[in-house]
Amino acid sequence: MSEETIDPEIAALMADRQKSSNQEIEDSEIAALMKERIENDPNLSGAANNTTENNPIASSEFQVPEWLENAYGNLKNKASGVDLKDAGAIVGGGAVGLGLSNLIDEFTPIINKENEEKYKTQKDFLKTANPTEQNILKKSEIVHETKLLNLQDQQLALQSEMEKSGKALEKAKLKHELAKRINVDNFLPPEIRSTYTPPIETLTQLPIGGKAAQNYDIAHGGTEMEALLSPSTSQVQKELPERTERSIKVREVGPEFQRVAESPLLLAEEGRKAKLEELNKPPPKEDDRIQKIKESVAKKQAKALDKFEKAQAAHDANIKALSKINADLAAHQETNPATFRQQEAAQEEKNKLQAMEEWNKKYGGGNPITKGASFIARKLLPRFSPIIAGAVAPEQAIEAKRLYDKGEYGKAAAYGLGTLGSVGMATGIPVLSGLGAVAQLPSVYFEGEDLFSPPKKP
Repeated sequence: MSEETIDPEIAALMADRQKSSNQEIEDSEIAALMKERIENDPNLSGAANNTTENNPIASSEFQVPEWLENAYGNLKNKASGVDLKDAGAIVGGGAVGLGLSNLIDEFTPIINKENEEKYKTQKDFLKTANPTEQNILKKSEIVHETKLLNLQDQQLALQSEMEKSGKALEKAKLKHELAKRINVDNFLPPEIRSTYTPPIETLTQLPIGGKAAQNYDIAHGGTEMEALLSPSTSQVQKELPERTERSIKVREVGPEFQRVAESPLLLAEEGRKAKLEELNKPPPKEDDRIQKIKESVAKKQAKALDKFEKAQAAHDANIKALSKINADLAAHQETNPATFRQQEAAQEEKNKLQAMEEWNKKYGGGNPITKGASFIARKLLPRFSPIIAGAVAPEQAIEAKRLYDKGEYGKAAAYGLGTLGSVGMATGIPVLSGLGAVAQLPSVYFEGEDLFSPPKKP
């Protein structure tokens, strides 16, 4: 193909296409222009045939998709409409997105390689974490609480037993008192009731100063009653001079005087004989019925006394046991469930695990919604999304204002939501970034619709 047979304008277009690395001139425009020249100039028909045979771009078989042509035209129009104000907004937004995430990382984790590794490490650790110190503390607290409950149970049981033994003691005491009042005469038949006199019960009196003082007093002239009341042998020795003086005076008054148990009226011969007969006379034989009644009454009284003594002993034992349990319970309640070192170590361990859990919730989400948003941000978005989002946010806000002024409220709302989503993505916080990405969907839809629509003339 020679330069004379090819139109200069077509040759210039082809040269520009070969030199341009961005292929700004569409192949379809070249083919359409060549076809128009060939139809208008028959002299170029041969050259055109040679051109279509050797140039696949000019061939009718190659067609640029319409959506690509539309996208190119819309991008070209949008790029031509960018002024210094738009450029400043984009650059400033990108700078904000770059610095905002680093600033926020002081308070909450953002998406970066270090935080992602830390999240994975802590997540694996928390899955298999064994709170040793907390388990030790919990075990000590359980042991302490178990002992406390056991003591309280014993206290309640002894209180119940003491109430029962108290009632049993009152009952046994009443029966014992009633048994002591039993009169044998009440069980005798009328014909012998008046002839029976129940024996008089006397108590055995013990010497106040002891057996030694009693014997010492009797040996030195004291009576049985005086000997019982003698406080000590030393006291008897003090009273001996006075006692001897009284004895001398008695002998001076009546040299033959003697202390006897019987009346002086029986000192005569007849009296002595009567006394001897009375002493030698055998006691009357007691009726068998009276003997049996005595035995029965004695058994009842003995049984009542035995029950009273046992009830008293049981009640005393319960009082003593309850007193001990009360003391043990009070002492146990004053003790700590665990040592200070155990409590401190358990708290440190708890704080450490809680800090890990809280950090992981901030970074990876704590519920299904935040976890999903965090996953989207960390896995599906690029690491430099905060910068892009910061750069896009001003333009989205401007577009939302422009659409609102035109009355396209649906699109304006979509771009406004997209602006908020871009701000969330610019923070770099996983949850906000993920939610921000989802918030972009309406504006992305309208962006795509506008991008692939036929371009409008500027």
